Amino acid sequence: MTDAPILRPSPAAAAILRDAAGRYLLQHRDDLPTIWFPDSWGLFGGALEPDETPEAALRRELREEIGVVPARLAYFTRFDFDFAFAGGSVCPRHFFEATLDAGEVAAMRLGEGREYGFFALPAVLALPKMVPYDHMALYLHIHRYRIDASP
Repeated sequence: MTDAPILRPSPAAAAILRDAAGRYLLQHRDDLPTIWFPDSWGLFGGALEPDETPEAALRRELREEIGVVPARLAYFTRFDFDFAFAGGSVCPRHFFEATLDAGEVAAMRLGEGREYGFFALPAVLALPKMVPYDHMALYLHIHRYRIDASP
């Protein structure tokens, strides 16, 4: 593993996108050793640029990756990853949700990744190779009405 490219953690934002039928949009990531979780299914999104808010970063990433930005992105949750073990700091991954209308779906074009697809339940959580933190965010989104986190 010493010949493997260096991975650099950074704050990021991702979109939990659904179509009018409630299917989830996922990206089949490129098979590149320079990216996190190559050749896996995951959410669209990416790293924040310096001084960029999570929502602004996600809007930029969606324009680059699918050519469509939903009018309204709603904050869903955030995961914090502590990279102290590698001499780093905590990097948040912000998740937003939105529903794409038929016109937005029709206007989509793949700008990054191998392919994309819409997945209904339960297929979305049964994909054989999925980005783990995106899988967890989808699990939380799908089961959000069952979760009682009150003290």
